[in-house]
Amino acid sequence: MEICQRCNKRQAITVIGGRKLCEHCARDEIIKRVKREIYDSKQFSFNDKVAIILDEQFRPLSTILNFIISKACYKCKLQVEEILINADSNYINDIIWKMIIEGEKLSHKIKILPFTSDFLLTYLIYTISSNDSNYLSFAKSLVVFNNNIFFVPLYSTSVLELKGFAELKLKWKDAMFDKIYRWTLSYLKENFELFHTFHTSIQLFKKKTCKKCNAFIDSGEYCQRCNKLLTSLSPLY
Repeated sequence: MEICQRCNKRQAITVIGGRKLCEHCARDEIIKRVKREIYDSKQFSFNDKVAIILDEQFRPLSTILNFIISKACYKCKLQVEEILINADSNYINDIIWKMIIEGEKLSHKIKILPFTSDFLLTYLIYTISSNDSNYLSFAKSLVVFNNNIFFVPLYSTSVLELKGFAELKLKWKDAMFDKIYRWTLSYLKENFELFHTFHTSIQLFKKKTCKKCNAFIDSGEYCQRCNKLLTSLSPLY
């Protein structure tokens, strides 16, 4: 049995920050990590309304996110609400777009996206083989645009590091994305630091952003999804 390298008392179950930690210490480390992001963002205030925006595939993260956010900012007494959306599509870009568009409609001050670092690393690999607009612009803790505040508290935390809360097994309906995700977890689980260092590679994809959903785009003012949406909303004369 491997002993936790922080408390030196309990059995280690995961690795966080290069140390093997027990359930109790693992939870504490993740909460402290998110607490730093919350305070560094300077966006959270007492009694703020916060929405955790989820597609059904992210549902296993809901309870954990709620718990972590509430503990990390316990003095804030946040009003946290789960908002479940339906993208009517299995394609991962359609799902992310829908989460952002629906998030923009909400009156909540803070909109939380449930993207973990393993999800974002998978998405980075996935994006390389796609000609679609992409949402790597959300691969950081805080994204502010169009008077919307999107917070991604787990952007540098993988599901493997969340074992202190639960053993998560996420499955994606986008077959190609799911295949890459399985590969990412199985081949990189012994090298946790890769889940934290890939963010520098995202700079290679940095482009102009869609004026409505903040997706990276090659040209124009809007991505193809927002163009289609705005065209459908335009009055006919």
